[in-house]
Amino acid sequence: MKTTQTQNIKDYKNIFSLMHGALACLLCIMVAVSSCDLASGGSGGIDDEQFQVLFYNNGVPGEEIAQDSTVRSNKVIGESAPIIFRFSILNTGGTTLHLNENQPLSIGGRDPEHYRILSHDPGFQVAPETHWYFLLEFDPQNFGNHLVRVEIATETVQHAFSFYFTTDVLKIPEAIEERFPLPLGDWNSIATDDQNNAHVVYHSDEFQKHLKYATNKSGQWEIEIIDTTAVIGEFNDIAVDHDGYVHIVYYNYNYREVVDHFIKFGGLRYATNKNGLWTITDVHLMGDCTTFGADIHIEIGADNAVYVAFWNQVIGRIQMGTNASGSWQFRTFDDPGASVLRQFGYALDAHNKSHLFYMDGNTYDVKYATDKNGAWQYSLIDNVGSDGLSWGFFPVVDTDASCHAHLAYRNWLKLKYASDASGVWEINSITTISERAPFYISLAIDSLGCVHISHVEFLGDLLYSTNTNGQWATHLVAENVNDEGSGDKQFASITVDSLNDIHIAYNNSDEGIYYFSD
Repeated sequence: MKTTQTQNIKDYKNIFSLMHGALACLLCIMVAVSSCDLASGGSGGIDDEQFQVLFYNNGVPGEEIAQDSTVRSNKVIGESAPIIFRFSILNTGGTTLHLNENQPLSIGGRDPEHYRILSHDPGFQVAPETHWYFLLEFDPQNFGNHLVRVEIATETVQHAFSFYFTTDVLKIPEAIEERFPLPLGDWNSIATDDQNNAHVVYHSDEFQKHLKYATNKSGQWEIEIIDTTAVIGEFNDIAVDHDGYVHIVYYNYNYREVVDHFIKFGGLRYATNKNGLWTITDVHLMGDCTTFGADIHIEIGADNAVYVAFWNQVIGRIQMGTNASGSWQFRTFDDPGASVLRQFGYALDAHNKSHLFYMDGNTYDVKYATDKNGAWQYSLIDNVGSDGLSWGFFPVVDTDASCHAHLAYRNWLKLKYASDASGVWEINSITTISERAPFYISLAIDSLGCVHISHVEFLGDLLYSTNTNGQWATHLVAENVNDEGSGDKQFASITVDSLNDIHIAYNNSDEGIYYFSD
């Protein structure tokens, strides 16, 4: 699991609540995907540029429709909730488009009884630069791959297109623990073991500030309170070693250390059940991170040792440490000439080499550094600008089996992804559902090198983006059901198991910690 969650994220909760009402009334962005003129008849009539079909998957812009393409449903499917595909005809020409009353729109394909047009009007006239909409409802009980063929007849031309879609891709999220009205589930992280069981650590609430751990390895969720020390558990991260033991790092506000005759407080705390029972150790001074936030990351090395990286507020630097020698040893990272900010991503590759993803506060350059070739090497990736930084950066990094880096981050309102897997750095902007400000970005790479990213968009929906089918597609995992913004999903964390299935933990509007797997 790779995720960045800093303290200033709490300020974004207010942003969600204040602006949600104003933004909720905005229409979903529509993406023109194809002229879809796959079959035609007659003579004269409408050219390709005048006739386009827009495709929506449950109100969300979907993948491009092409002959024999596969489209996944973006809807979390319940036992009875129908899957609805929305289409529209866009008349881009300067003359009125007339649908043929004698050949109304028709749907065909496998199991045609499962395809039902919810609304259409044969003979309808579509004025220039306007849309004509219709809906197709599919029975969710009929799982698997399905062929859909849509024919639209105009006065002189018959247009047709077909595509496959699957209905068995998303499941319903389940609650690990719920508690109301006390907040529960802030600052959570997820990992899986070699048996593909999920392990989740989370901050109990804003009042007790305890640390909890949950796992489903017994077939149901079992919860333990690891640390009941007051004001504890924020900025946490979790990893599972190759023997199945759990390792957790988190922030301890109570830690005290004298530096230059001044008392400094706040430290990195480490917990593990490697000896059968939970043991807790304070491992390093971090300084006061309650106001400005901190990033803390944990990795399990190829040697089964624990590796950590964290922001040290006392010295204003990123520090990395490991217990590979039997005791904790630390080193400080510094990019000469740069002002490294506290938001950063950290990953360890298969050779125990470090990969850091961060921003230069002087230039707002997005940078990447690694010591995989011995000495530190630095790469300039992007520039987010001062405006982009003010809205958050949220850098995350992971490595694939070939030790290539994969980065995800926010640049203004865009969710961006960058990688050097091809030999050179390539940057992609990922088209999401509303194109509204991604928060709580988390990233994981599977054994095939495919990328899996979870994030929460500005209006509070939890989304999942992946390039597993060769192109980026975004799916809705958990919808914000409260119009006033109190249903916002927060603190999402993603991981992928040995079967390349994803696991996501997230906070459900401070009311509980939830879990989703595909």
